[in-house]
Amino acid sequence: MWRNLPVKGAFYMIAENSDLQSARASMRSVEDRFNHQFGYPWVILSSRYISPEFRKYITMITDAPVYFGKIDLEAWVQPHWVSTDLAEMAMQALDARGIRYGSSLSFRQRARYHAGFYFHHPLMQNVDYSWRVEPGSYYSCDLMDDPFFHMKSHNKTVGFVLTVLHGSETIMMWSFNADASYNFCHIQSSFQIINMAFLRSSQYMRYFNFIDSSGGFFYERWDEGTVLTMAASLFLRKNEVQFFNQMGFEHGGLSHCPMSSQYYPRCSCDIVATTDFNMDSCTLNLLQLVSPDTIDEIAQYTRTRLKNYEARWTDSLLQPLDRA
Repeated sequence: MWRNLPVKGAFYMIAENSDLQSARASMRSVEDRFNHQFGYPWVILSSRYISPEFRKYITMITDAPVYFGKIDLEAWVQPHWVSTDLAEMAMQALDARGIRYGSSLSFRQRARYHAGFYFHHPLMQNVDYSWRVEPGSYYSCDLMDDPFFHMKSHNKTVGFVLTVLHGSETIMMWSFNADASYNFCHIQSSFQIINMAFLRSSQYMRYFNFIDSSGGFFYERWDEGTVLTMAASLFLRKNEVQFFNQMGFEHGGLSHCPMSSQYYPRCSCDIVATTDFNMDSCTLNLLQLVSPDTIDEIAQYTRTRLKNYEARWTDSLLQPLDRA
């Protein structure tokens, strides 16, 4: 499977038959921007029967190997220690408050599976680094270097591109300290490249089993991004977290477009549309911890763009005078 590849890396996606077009579009952007050069395999997992039509049109997208797998029912359904009545009451209460996905059982099942189970699937057993691709996501920059290889060669454990500030309903309430301070920042999981050894470690699994035993995935509205961010802050060093500035990425109304003279010329994204500076993003704060050089690069690129804009604006004002 990994012949002539430097890393045992794989793309993985959770999708259903109804996701066919959005899954194909996301795979197409990954293949066009990166994987046509390398041929890393794809693993498509589903909690439901995968139709022959879905398999046919997915495999037409890429020349790389594609493997389809069924998610184990026991890992997907609500666990026996969670009270169905209490979970339904909690979901109705969150929905009444207008919380996004507040009443969605499938959201909770996916979040729990992403956080604690996908890396145990038989199709993922020999994978060292996984790259999550979400149906409906879009990659907008040509990648000249191999992110899988970068993660391995630089001893990185978690790679990200987007962050989000979420409300208290998405986090574990015991994460507050004595003065109730918490910055609500977490890595957005719709794109992540991760060292599977970290997720399979006894340290991470003890952590996951502890929070899972509380039933919070169903009684509250935790998502896998919160769980992973908390684990990274507990168990990883800052230099084990990688920000992929070169990764133009869009999903769910959020987007990152590289503010870099090195990367932007290879992108089709709009810098103005990037959400890195929005009030609900904490990317810049996180970069101060894990990649301060990127902050400097963004600042320099912004200064250069402003100077060029000012020069063009000045020229446009002077042109009528020149003609006069």
